[in-house]
Amino acid sequence: MKTWLAVTIFIGFILSLIAFFFSWQVAVSGLTFLTLFTWTVSKFSKELEISTVGELSEKIARENYSLVRRHSDTVNRNEIVKTIQDVFIADHLIDREHLTKEATLGWT
Repeated sequence: MKTWLAVTIFIGFILSLIAFFFSWQVAVSGLTFLTLFTWTVSKFSKELEISTVGELSEKIARENYSLVRRHSDTVNRNEIVKTIQDVFIADHLIDREHLTKEATLGWT
């Protein structure tokens, strides 16, 4: 969702909460409208935080590895290690030097 839209929705929620002091019907209708509007916007929003084709291809490969393979039942073992490392780096902000094949998991 774009920043200006998120700020507008937030201000609408604040104004609806303030409206409780004057008219509860207006406040409830405002909160209901903004809740439905937020749900609709988030459902149909197509904003990508990716600026290059390379970043897009890495994201697709990282999130859907088997779907981007020509033969989905095959695995390139050299490629899968890098893909798993990229997932942990992107999603969990872990340094690459801590992600080795011999590194233990936190729950073991």
